[in-house]
Parts: sequence; C-alpha cells; structure tokens
Amino acid sequence: MLMGIPLRTGKVLTALAIFQDLQNPIYSIPGFISELVQTKVYLDRISAFLWLEDLQPNVVQKLPKGSSEVAIEINHCNFSWDSSLENLTLRDLNFSVLPGMMVAVCGSVGSGKSSLLSCILGEVPKISGTIKLCGKEAYVSQPPWILSGSIQDNITSGNKMDANKYDQVLDACSLKKDLEASDQTIIGERGINLSGGQKQRVQIARAIYHDADIYLFDDPFSAVDAHTGSHLFKECLLGLLSEKTVVYVTHQVEILPAADLILVLEDGRIAELGKYNGMLNSGTKFMELVGGSSTKSNALISQDKELPDEENNKSEEVMQKGHVQDEEREIGKVGFWVYWRYITMAYKGALVPLILLAQILFHGFGIASNYWMALQSPQSDESQPPISGPTLISVYAALAVGSAACILLRSFFTVISGYKTATMLFSKMHLSIFRAPMSFFDSTPTGRVLNRASTDQSRVDTSLPSSVGSFASSLIQLLGAIAVMPQVAWPVLIIIVPIAAVCIWYQYQLLKCQFFKKFYAEVLLTCQRKTGIVGRTGSGKSTIIQTIFRIIEPTVGHVFIDGIDISTIGLHDLRSRLSIIPQDPVKFKGTVRFGLLPIGEEIRKKELNLNSKVMENGENWSVGQRQLVCLARVLLRKNKILVLDEATASVDTITDTVIQKTLRQQFSESTVIAVAHRITSVIDSDIVLVLDNGYTTRYI
Repeated sequence: MLMGIPLRTGKVLTALAIFQDLQNPIYSIPGFISELVQTKVYLDRISAFLWLEDLQPNVVQKLPKGSSEVAIEINHCNFSWDSSLENLTLRDLNFSVLPGMMVAVCGSVGSGKSSLLSCILGEVPKISGTIKLCGKEAYVSQPPWILSGSIQDNITSGNKMDANKYDQVLDACSLKKDLEASDQTIIGERGINLSGGQKQRVQIARAIYHDADIYLFDDPFSAVDAHTGSHLFKECLLGLLSEKTVVYVTHQVEILPAADLILVLEDGRIAELGKYNGMLNSGTKFMELVGGSSTKSNALISQDKELPDEENNKSEEVMQKGHVQDEEREIGKVGFWVYWRYITMAYKGALVPLILLAQILFHGFGIASNYWMALQSPQSDESQPPISGPTLISVYAALAVGSAACILLRSFFTVISGYKTATMLFSKMHLSIFRAPMSFFDSTPTGRVLNRASTDQSRVDTSLPSSVGSFASSLIQLLGAIAVMPQVAWPVLIIIVPIAAVCIWYQYQLLKCQFFKKFYAEVLLTCQRKTGIVGRTGSGKSTIIQTIFRIIEPTVGHVFIDGIDISTIGLHDLRSRLSIIPQDPVKFKGTVRFGLLPIGEEIRKKELNLNSKVMENGENWSVGQRQLVCLARVLLRKNKILVLDEATASVDTITDTVIQKTLRQQFSESTVIAVAHRITSVIDSDIVLVLDNGYTTRYI
C-alpha cells in the first residue's frame, strides 16, 4: 500500500502466510542470543583451563626396571607447591634407595612426609635437582581413595584377574573375613559402607595386586588397630613385598626397627638419615620421636604375640552389604494432578486464569486481524475496496498492538508464576536435602543429588515455564484453528474427529510401572561417662558416634543425654552442644582464624598463624595439622560432651602426648568419649568399652 501496489485478497492472504512462517525464526532469536552468550562463557572456561601451567614433564626421570642399580635416587632437590613463593616445601633432599630396601619416613606433624612421597611421584613442582625412579611405582595415600563398585573391582582395578595372587592379597590384607557377600560385595560410593581401616586395607590390597617395583605408603597403619596393623606389616611389607622397594611414612615407632633406612624430616629437610640402631644412640631428633614410646611399643608387641592366631578365630568383623539405591523411575503417563500442582503452586493458581485469558485474547486478536485483512481487501482488480486504505491499516495496527500487549502480559505472568514455583520447589528440595538422614546420602550417589539441584532445577527454572506457555499457546491455537477451519472447509471435521479419538485412546494403553528398592540398616547401642571405645576396624566404633550425633537413627532402643531422648531434640540444638574431632578432619577455604591458648605455642612452633591460607578442603595442610585445627575448635567451644574419633591417629608421638595432656586439663569436667587404636589415648579413661562385630563384648 505504501508503494502504491493495490491490495487484493490473494496477495494479502499470501503475505499473512509468509508472516506466519517468519514467526518461529523470529521467536528463536532471543534463544539464539542466549546460547551465544553461554557459548562464550564455556569457551572462556575451557581457555582458562588450557592456559593453566602444565606439569613439568622432566620432574622425574623414569628408567626401565633393571636398567639401574638404584631404585630411587634424589640428588640435591628443592621442591615447592607454589613456585612463585620463596619458601620451599622441601629443601636439600639428597638420598638414594637400592632395590629391595625398606625405607621409613618419620617426623613431626607438618614436617613434609607426605610431600616427600608426592615429590617422588612427580606431583610437586621441582625447583632444582634430579630424581630418578627405576621401575613401576604404586602409591597408597593417607586419605583412602575408593571406587564405587565391588571389592574385586577395587582391588583388580582393571588389571587381569589372577586367582592365586588375588587370594594371597586378600589373606595378607586380612580382608577375607570382611567379605560377607564374597568379593562381589558392593561398597557404595566412595566406600561409604566401609570403616576407615577397611578402606585402608582395600587400597593396600589394590597396590599389592598391581605388582609394582616401588611402593609408596603414606601412613598406611594409622586407621587400623594394633593387631591388624601388625598383621598387615608382617604379611604385606615383610611378606609379599619383601623383595620390593618400599618407602612408608609412619608415626608408629614400633615398626621402625625393620626398616633398612630411616629418614627423619624436620621443617622440610632431612634432619637425620641412617639405620635404627645407629640413630637410637645418637641423642638427636630421632630420640625425641622415639623417646617415651619404647615401653609402649614393647607392650604392644608383647600384647600382639599373646593374641591367638587370627585365622583360628571366629570372624570378628563383617562388612555391611552394599545398599546404593537404584534411581526410582516411573514409566507411563504423567498424572493430571502433577501438572495441576505445578501450575497452582504459585499464588495458589491465581495467575493461571490471567495467563489463559491473555493467551486467548492474543490468538483472538490474531484471528481477527487475519479476518479483517481478508474481508476488507478487494476480491479482484476490478472490485472496489470496502473501506479506505488508512482505515484498513489503522484497524489492523490496532489489532496487532492488542495482540502484542496480550502476549507481553502472558509472558510476564508466565515468568512470574514460573519463578515463584521454581523458588518454592527449590526451597522444599533444599530443606529436604539438609534434613535428610545420613542413610540417604549413604545410599544416594552424590552425582544424583547434584543433578537434582543443578540440571533438573535449571530445567524447572527456565525450560518448564516456557514449555507450559508453549503448550497453552499451541492448545488455544489448535482450538482456534478447529473453530475457524470448518467455516471455510467443513469436510475437515471428518479427518479431525477420528485422529483425536485415536490419540486419546493410545494414551490410555500405556502400562505404569514403578521400580524401587528399599534399604534396611541396623545401628548400634551407645554409652556414657568418660569412656574409651576400642575394637578392631569395622567393629562399630564410629557407628556409635554417628548415633550420638543422630547421623544414623537407631531402629531399636534410644539414646539419652541427661535423661532426654535425643530423638526428641532438634538437630541444631543437639549438635551445637556436642563437640567432635572427626577421623577425617574438615577445613574450609580461607584463612585460619582462631584464638588458642592451651596449645597455641605448639601451633606456633609449626609456623602456623592466623593468616595462613587454607585451600579447599584444607588440601595444603597435612591430615595431622587439620586434626590440630579441629582440636582448636573444640577448645574454643568448650562443650560438656566431647567425642574423639581417632583424633590423634595422624600425628606423631610427641604431638599426641601434648594433645592428651591438653584434653585432660581442659576437659577434666566434661564427658569425653574417645575412639582410638592407640592405648595411650584410652589408658586414662574411666571405662573402656570393647566392641566386636557390632556387639559389646566387655567393659574394662
């Protein structure tokens, strides 16, 4: 019209059809822009990762087996986790290990023992010097690393199955009695069904089955009791690995005499190096570590000799069966009430009528505008237009503005309703996750929980509201088309009615199935007063602590604190009045901020201060240092009930003595429950509770 071309009905209808085809591409432009922005974000993340500093390829020079007379050779090496800092993690390292030697590494907490093993593996940036390894190496870390799967999968770890060697490894690691469901026992994600000692033995078995030439053990016996530790040392290190090169970090001085070479680390350097007998009479740092523990070590050894043969005993330890739940699935039609609950959750569905009204008006204006253009346009070149051109365009523009306003209101109400619904659903899910019992996390993989809170929630936030809006638009558009089309060509009803009947019939022919699996768990009784709890690994010691903190709810019986059933107390009120030093210490990213009086001097000797940086999960701190920080926390809270779960398992004897003295002085009027493998940790307890296979065998 603006170009002077006369409007005719055929041209108008053709133009309207073209505009209809252009709607979907135009609608997709905002989504395309959003995806383009997301693509840039993804590319930036990938680019940032690719620009990270690569591992130095020449940190460790690896030689084939038998090509050198030395298994491990470190010459004048300096290492630092952060090469930009002047402070070195390890300095002036210079020693060599012959094939078949057994090397022990000891030292106080934070002296660099674990870092030394990481240096041998090539994980720490090398500043200077040379490292040579001859043969294949295997590493057993201090925090156990367990795969989700069966015992056999964890031990073989993709290697070819050798039945004879596999059986020998199970015997040496004292695992046969643990396999209630044989070696196909499913241990769950990250080994949640295993105790700390059982995890340690599984990864020791995996390393031995790997049949390497050089073995690196980072405090492998800290999580097991004295008897099991003695069995592992004799059968594994002195037995199956007697002809291998072994380097092990330990705080247990009773196993040092068997070493061919002992390294004593202090402040990141080798303070002493030699054999046990030669260093014992030197009166140096090694004597401080060993001093005061020789009597205890002899007592442990003699006690170990008096114990009956383990193979002749009744099975003392049983591993829980795997109970990782399969994801619950429903197959079939989604019920109407699911949709109804979703659309009426926000503001009790008050916006739903407004959304439908706006959508109906939008399509009504669209149909009206098409009718207007078709009816008011001339039928042919000879006929005159019923109305003038400006009037035709003005009415059409008014209908278009009304249509745009309606779709804007529909989109606005849909977004508001979708945002409110997504917020309510996320709040309920968030509350349910944080109030779920620990058994839920034991049986539900972490990835599944993360998917619910990220991917699925993202779809609820963005995709679901637009899908509901598109459904309403398509439904109303379909109804409008069905209402309009018979006016032009009524025979179309002959096709529409049978097709609609077939679609409705087919939906009701689906079979609805629901697959689920229930998990049954048994928990243990608990105790009171100043009590030491001892027993073999997997006997139920940590389960008692989990019951006290209501991480595990008892299926039978009750737990009382000051005569109050803890099941009637809120979790916040209960746990805020209890203190714990856990077996796996937890630290948060940031800096160390705590005021510490009783043990502050010991912390300052380790060069730790309030501004020390803490990486995520405290990865830049040793396990022993993290346990000292946990001790500082409980000292500050000074609750009347203190629980110690292997609180000193990863510290040296001197630090252990300081911690025990501090606990006796600061918690003399508190109830202390101590789970320990070291006799010195429970020797001053009023009561010692002995557990065996989840049962109380005796009080001492």
